[in-house]
Amino acid sequence: MKSVSSHLLALASCALVALLQSCTGVPVPLKSQASCEGKTCSSGSPENPGNPGSNQCPNGAMDFPTCSLPQQPPKDVCQNGGNNYPSCTTFNVCLNGAKNYPDCSSFDSCKNGADNPPACTNVVRDVWQGVPPIIDFHAHIVPSLGKAGNQAYIAKLIAETKKANIKVSKTVLALHAKHQHDIQATGQPKYSPSHDQWISELYQANKEHIIPFVGGFDPADPQAPAYVERMLKSGDWFGIGELDLRNQPKDTKTPANTPIMMKIYQVAAKYQVPVLIHYDMNYGVPESVGLAELDDAITKNPETTFIFAHSCPLGLLEPYSNLYCETEPAMEFPSYNQLSELKMFDRIILGTDIQNNNLQLFFPGGSYSYSQGIGILRTAVINNTGGNYKYRDMITHGNGQRILKMDRLPIIDLHAHIIPSLGKAANEQYIANLMEASEQAFVVKTILSLHAKHKPENQEGNLGGNLPTYSQDHDQWIEEFYRKYPDQIIPFIGGFDPADPRAPGYVKGLLQKGFWKGIGELDLRNMPKDTKTPANTPIMMEIYKIASEFKVPVLFHYDFDYGTTVDLGRRELEDAITKNPATTFVFAHSCPIDLMMKFNNLYCETELGVNFPTEDQLVQNNIFQRVLLGTDVQSPELGLYLPESGQSQYYAKGLENLRAKVNAETKNHTHFREFIMYKNASRLLNLNIK
Repeated sequence: MKSVSSHLLALASCALVALLQSCTGVPVPLKSQASCEGKTCSSGSPENPGNPGSNQCPNGAMDFPTCSLPQQPPKDVCQNGGNNYPSCTTFNVCLNGAKNYPDCSSFDSCKNGADNPPACTNVVRDVWQGVPPIIDFHAHIVPSLGKAGNQAYIAKLIAETKKANIKVSKTVLALHAKHQHDIQATGQPKYSPSHDQWISELYQANKEHIIPFVGGFDPADPQAPAYVERMLKSGDWFGIGELDLRNQPKDTKTPANTPIMMKIYQVAAKYQVPVLIHYDMNYGVPESVGLAELDDAITKNPETTFIFAHSCPLGLLEPYSNLYCETEPAMEFPSYNQLSELKMFDRIILGTDIQNNNLQLFFPGGSYSYSQGIGILRTAVINNTGGNYKYRDMITHGNGQRILKMDRLPIIDLHAHIIPSLGKAANEQYIANLMEASEQAFVVKTILSLHAKHKPENQEGNLGGNLPTYSQDHDQWIEEFYRKYPDQIIPFIGGFDPADPRAPGYVKGLLQKGFWKGIGELDLRNMPKDTKTPANTPIMMEIYKIASEFKVPVLFHYDFDYGTTVDLGRRELEDAITKNPATTFVFAHSCPIDLMMKFNNLYCETELGVNFPTEDQLVQNNIFQRVLLGTDVQSPELGLYLPESGQSQYYAKGLENLRAKVNAETKNHTHFREFIMYKNASRLLNLNIK
């Protein structure tokens, strides 16, 4: 299971590096300084005219006030984000009283970045106050350097990010996954599973800085989809690419919509990872044919996130909600007007395509240092986001974090079932698949249980037979699954009949073992299961007291009007809760807000496909601290049933939609999200999940 912190980086065959560098060689000129007009300023000061072309611009750039790039990287540049070369002590501060670093507009009479004249307090010295982090979504290892050479190269790349005093320092590292072998003197292809292994080892050694993408395969190899899935199953890979499909410089001509590629896109959707592709649409075919191939691939895989490498043709992005673009220092950056008109601020990410041991970025006619390239990207973002910090942060890092699921919170799934009618062997495979899907969905714990109920079923799982869905044997299965997956499964007791006078003794005996964490799901009044056990029978009241004694919750299903009237059903439940104030009750499947307002020991478990509490309801009586998430998964195919459509959705995808639902209902109270997704359940079950 990946920790929350491990979702901060991706190392792939094309890499991302999150950089925050203030001395890039590409500064933004000081603005709004009327007294400086018509003269050359020394360090931007209106009082000290200087000589043109004598490194008077901040960060070593030439030709103030345009501050264009020097022909060679200047020597007098601070490498750690500092100013005041050579001491490099004052970090990220606008000179001469300017504010709003890094564009340093809005002058007043204070110096050294202070504001509030004449007191000149509140000096802006924190790098995080104005310089956004950058996620570099495109970096490569260099197979020709060999394994040791790549270790040294990546060490230099990571060191470059550290120099910038970055808060978020992550790099997506990858290969060129392609069909053209480019045999080297060693006789080995440029891609191979061994190169993915290099990336994996670099990731394991540098998890704070690297995010790995899978690229050690041939996109034309029929075995490629299975290879990609094996890698993604491990949970340590965050994307696929860079896929050299139609790539003129690499002389590859693989169509985007081959049967093999379509399978790879499906694997990407299953594991919810992006696919980074290089696609020169007119290489090897007319452009119209290449465009049709790409359209076919994207249209037929709506659940897959595609990233168009190297440039941002906004017209290409417009028809597809699942297509993003990655732009680089040497490419034309979309203008603010274009981005505004097409509403594309949330679909652009940044990259460098770095793959040079000397950290040089090459383009037709020249090269940049890596630091200069990052500076060019930052300047382009600032100049094309209209001063809107929300848009700026989207492009520099927010979009990348969202695509890579770096910002998603863990979930505790409070409601999952074994399937007794399948038999033990089939349940073993089902649980193995569920644990794998939980990894994909960032579910850190799964409550596994039975339907504790009075009504038996037949072999097919339908009502009316003589095979109970509960038994002590089935609780034994759950114990065995817990022993096999102790870091993922939380066992609840359900192998009993709530109407059986022996049930309380059975429940107490299991709780005394110490590893059972709850009771349920209790099918009391349950229309789909045709059970009509009142909530306040003497047997149930005894079970509630046992739950209180062992400090474990009781998860129950209660259709108020099944087998009785709504009023009588509510009275039964209220009687049970009122007379057991020290017992924690969890109402399954939905949230009865009126009852939760009345009883502080009543929690609720909400699911995909049911009404979620509104933000106003969550605020009332701190109900947000008693809402839990669950799936009620009990399908061999891991489908989650959607009542409104009568269809099912794959477990991992359903969890993403459940996350989206939580986010939508907590827009004004974002701190509620962590409580609902995992903190409430962690507290309830004494798990200490952080």
